[in-house]
Amino acid sequence: MIKRNYFKLLKSISTFVICTILLVISIVSFTVSLFEKNSFIHQLNSTSPDINIDALNNLIEHYNGFKLIFNFWFVSDLYFIFVAVTLLFLGVFLSYQIQKHKEEAYGNLLVSRIGYKKYLDDTLVSQSLYIFSIVTITNLISLTIAFIFGGMGCDTDLSSFDINIIQALIIIFVQNLFLSIVIVLINSCTLLASCFIKNKYILQAFPLFMFLILPQLIVSTLGNVSSFIGNITLPFVLWNELMAIDNIINDYELNGMFSNTEIIYYLIPILTYFILFIVLYCINLKKNERDYI
Repeated sequence: MIKRNYFKLLKSISTFVICTILLVISIVSFTVSLFEKNSFIHQLNSTSPDINIDALNNLIEHYNGFKLIFNFWFVSDLYFIFVAVTLLFLGVFLSYQIQKHKEEAYGNLLVSRIGYKKYLDDTLVSQSLYIFSIVTITNLISLTIAFIFGGMGCDTDLSSFDINIIQALIIIFVQNLFLSIVIVLINSCTLLASCFIKNKYILQAFPLFMFLILPQLIVSTLGNVSSFIGNITLPFVLWNELMAIDNIINDYELNGMFSNTEIIYYLIPILTYFILFIVLYCINLKKNERDYI
């Protein structure tokens, strides 16, 4: 069932639509970065005596495909839209699946044949593999387009820290894995929350509102009133969480070593989501094994 569900999701028209939208967002970001590069080239070709020629040459040389993708992930506000669209997609097409199957009586057929636990496990695994595939495919195509736009350079920089091609590829791998894990946990928690949330539209909006919008609202409102609330909520601001690699590298550049405290700080949301997932899984399983059919 896992393989069938996975390929059914992967071959759906919604996959093509979401990948296209996400790629368009990344291409817009790449275009903005190229405008910045052209402005630096224009400054270099000018006759202004105040220009630091060596610094500009170094900056322009680093504006390759790696720089474009890093600017998109760690600098551009468009990445916020990228993540928001992804979460909205999860809510509309994935998180409502168990409730949808139950309403259509298709879930009753499956549960009567294989049992609710296997049905739930297979759904979670197939959707998680699908999300990982979507994130990876989109990032790989985006990286390819970035190389076409900016060229395949061997060196670039991140947070003013010079990195070589091996380090750049490691950062890309880690960021892709990190984003996939975060989104998989968010989707899984939402899928399991369907045993409490019966309204279709609330459930579909749940990933976007609860994991992206609400933490940001709390930090920007109550966080200004109470620093305690702000400090507790800030790690769960998704925008802040997805900047983890850039911030850790920046801290390394300043202090000459990686901070274990900062690494733990960025792992707190993932551990919290995982604990929430375990709790919701147990509640969902206990409730629906008895009441699903």
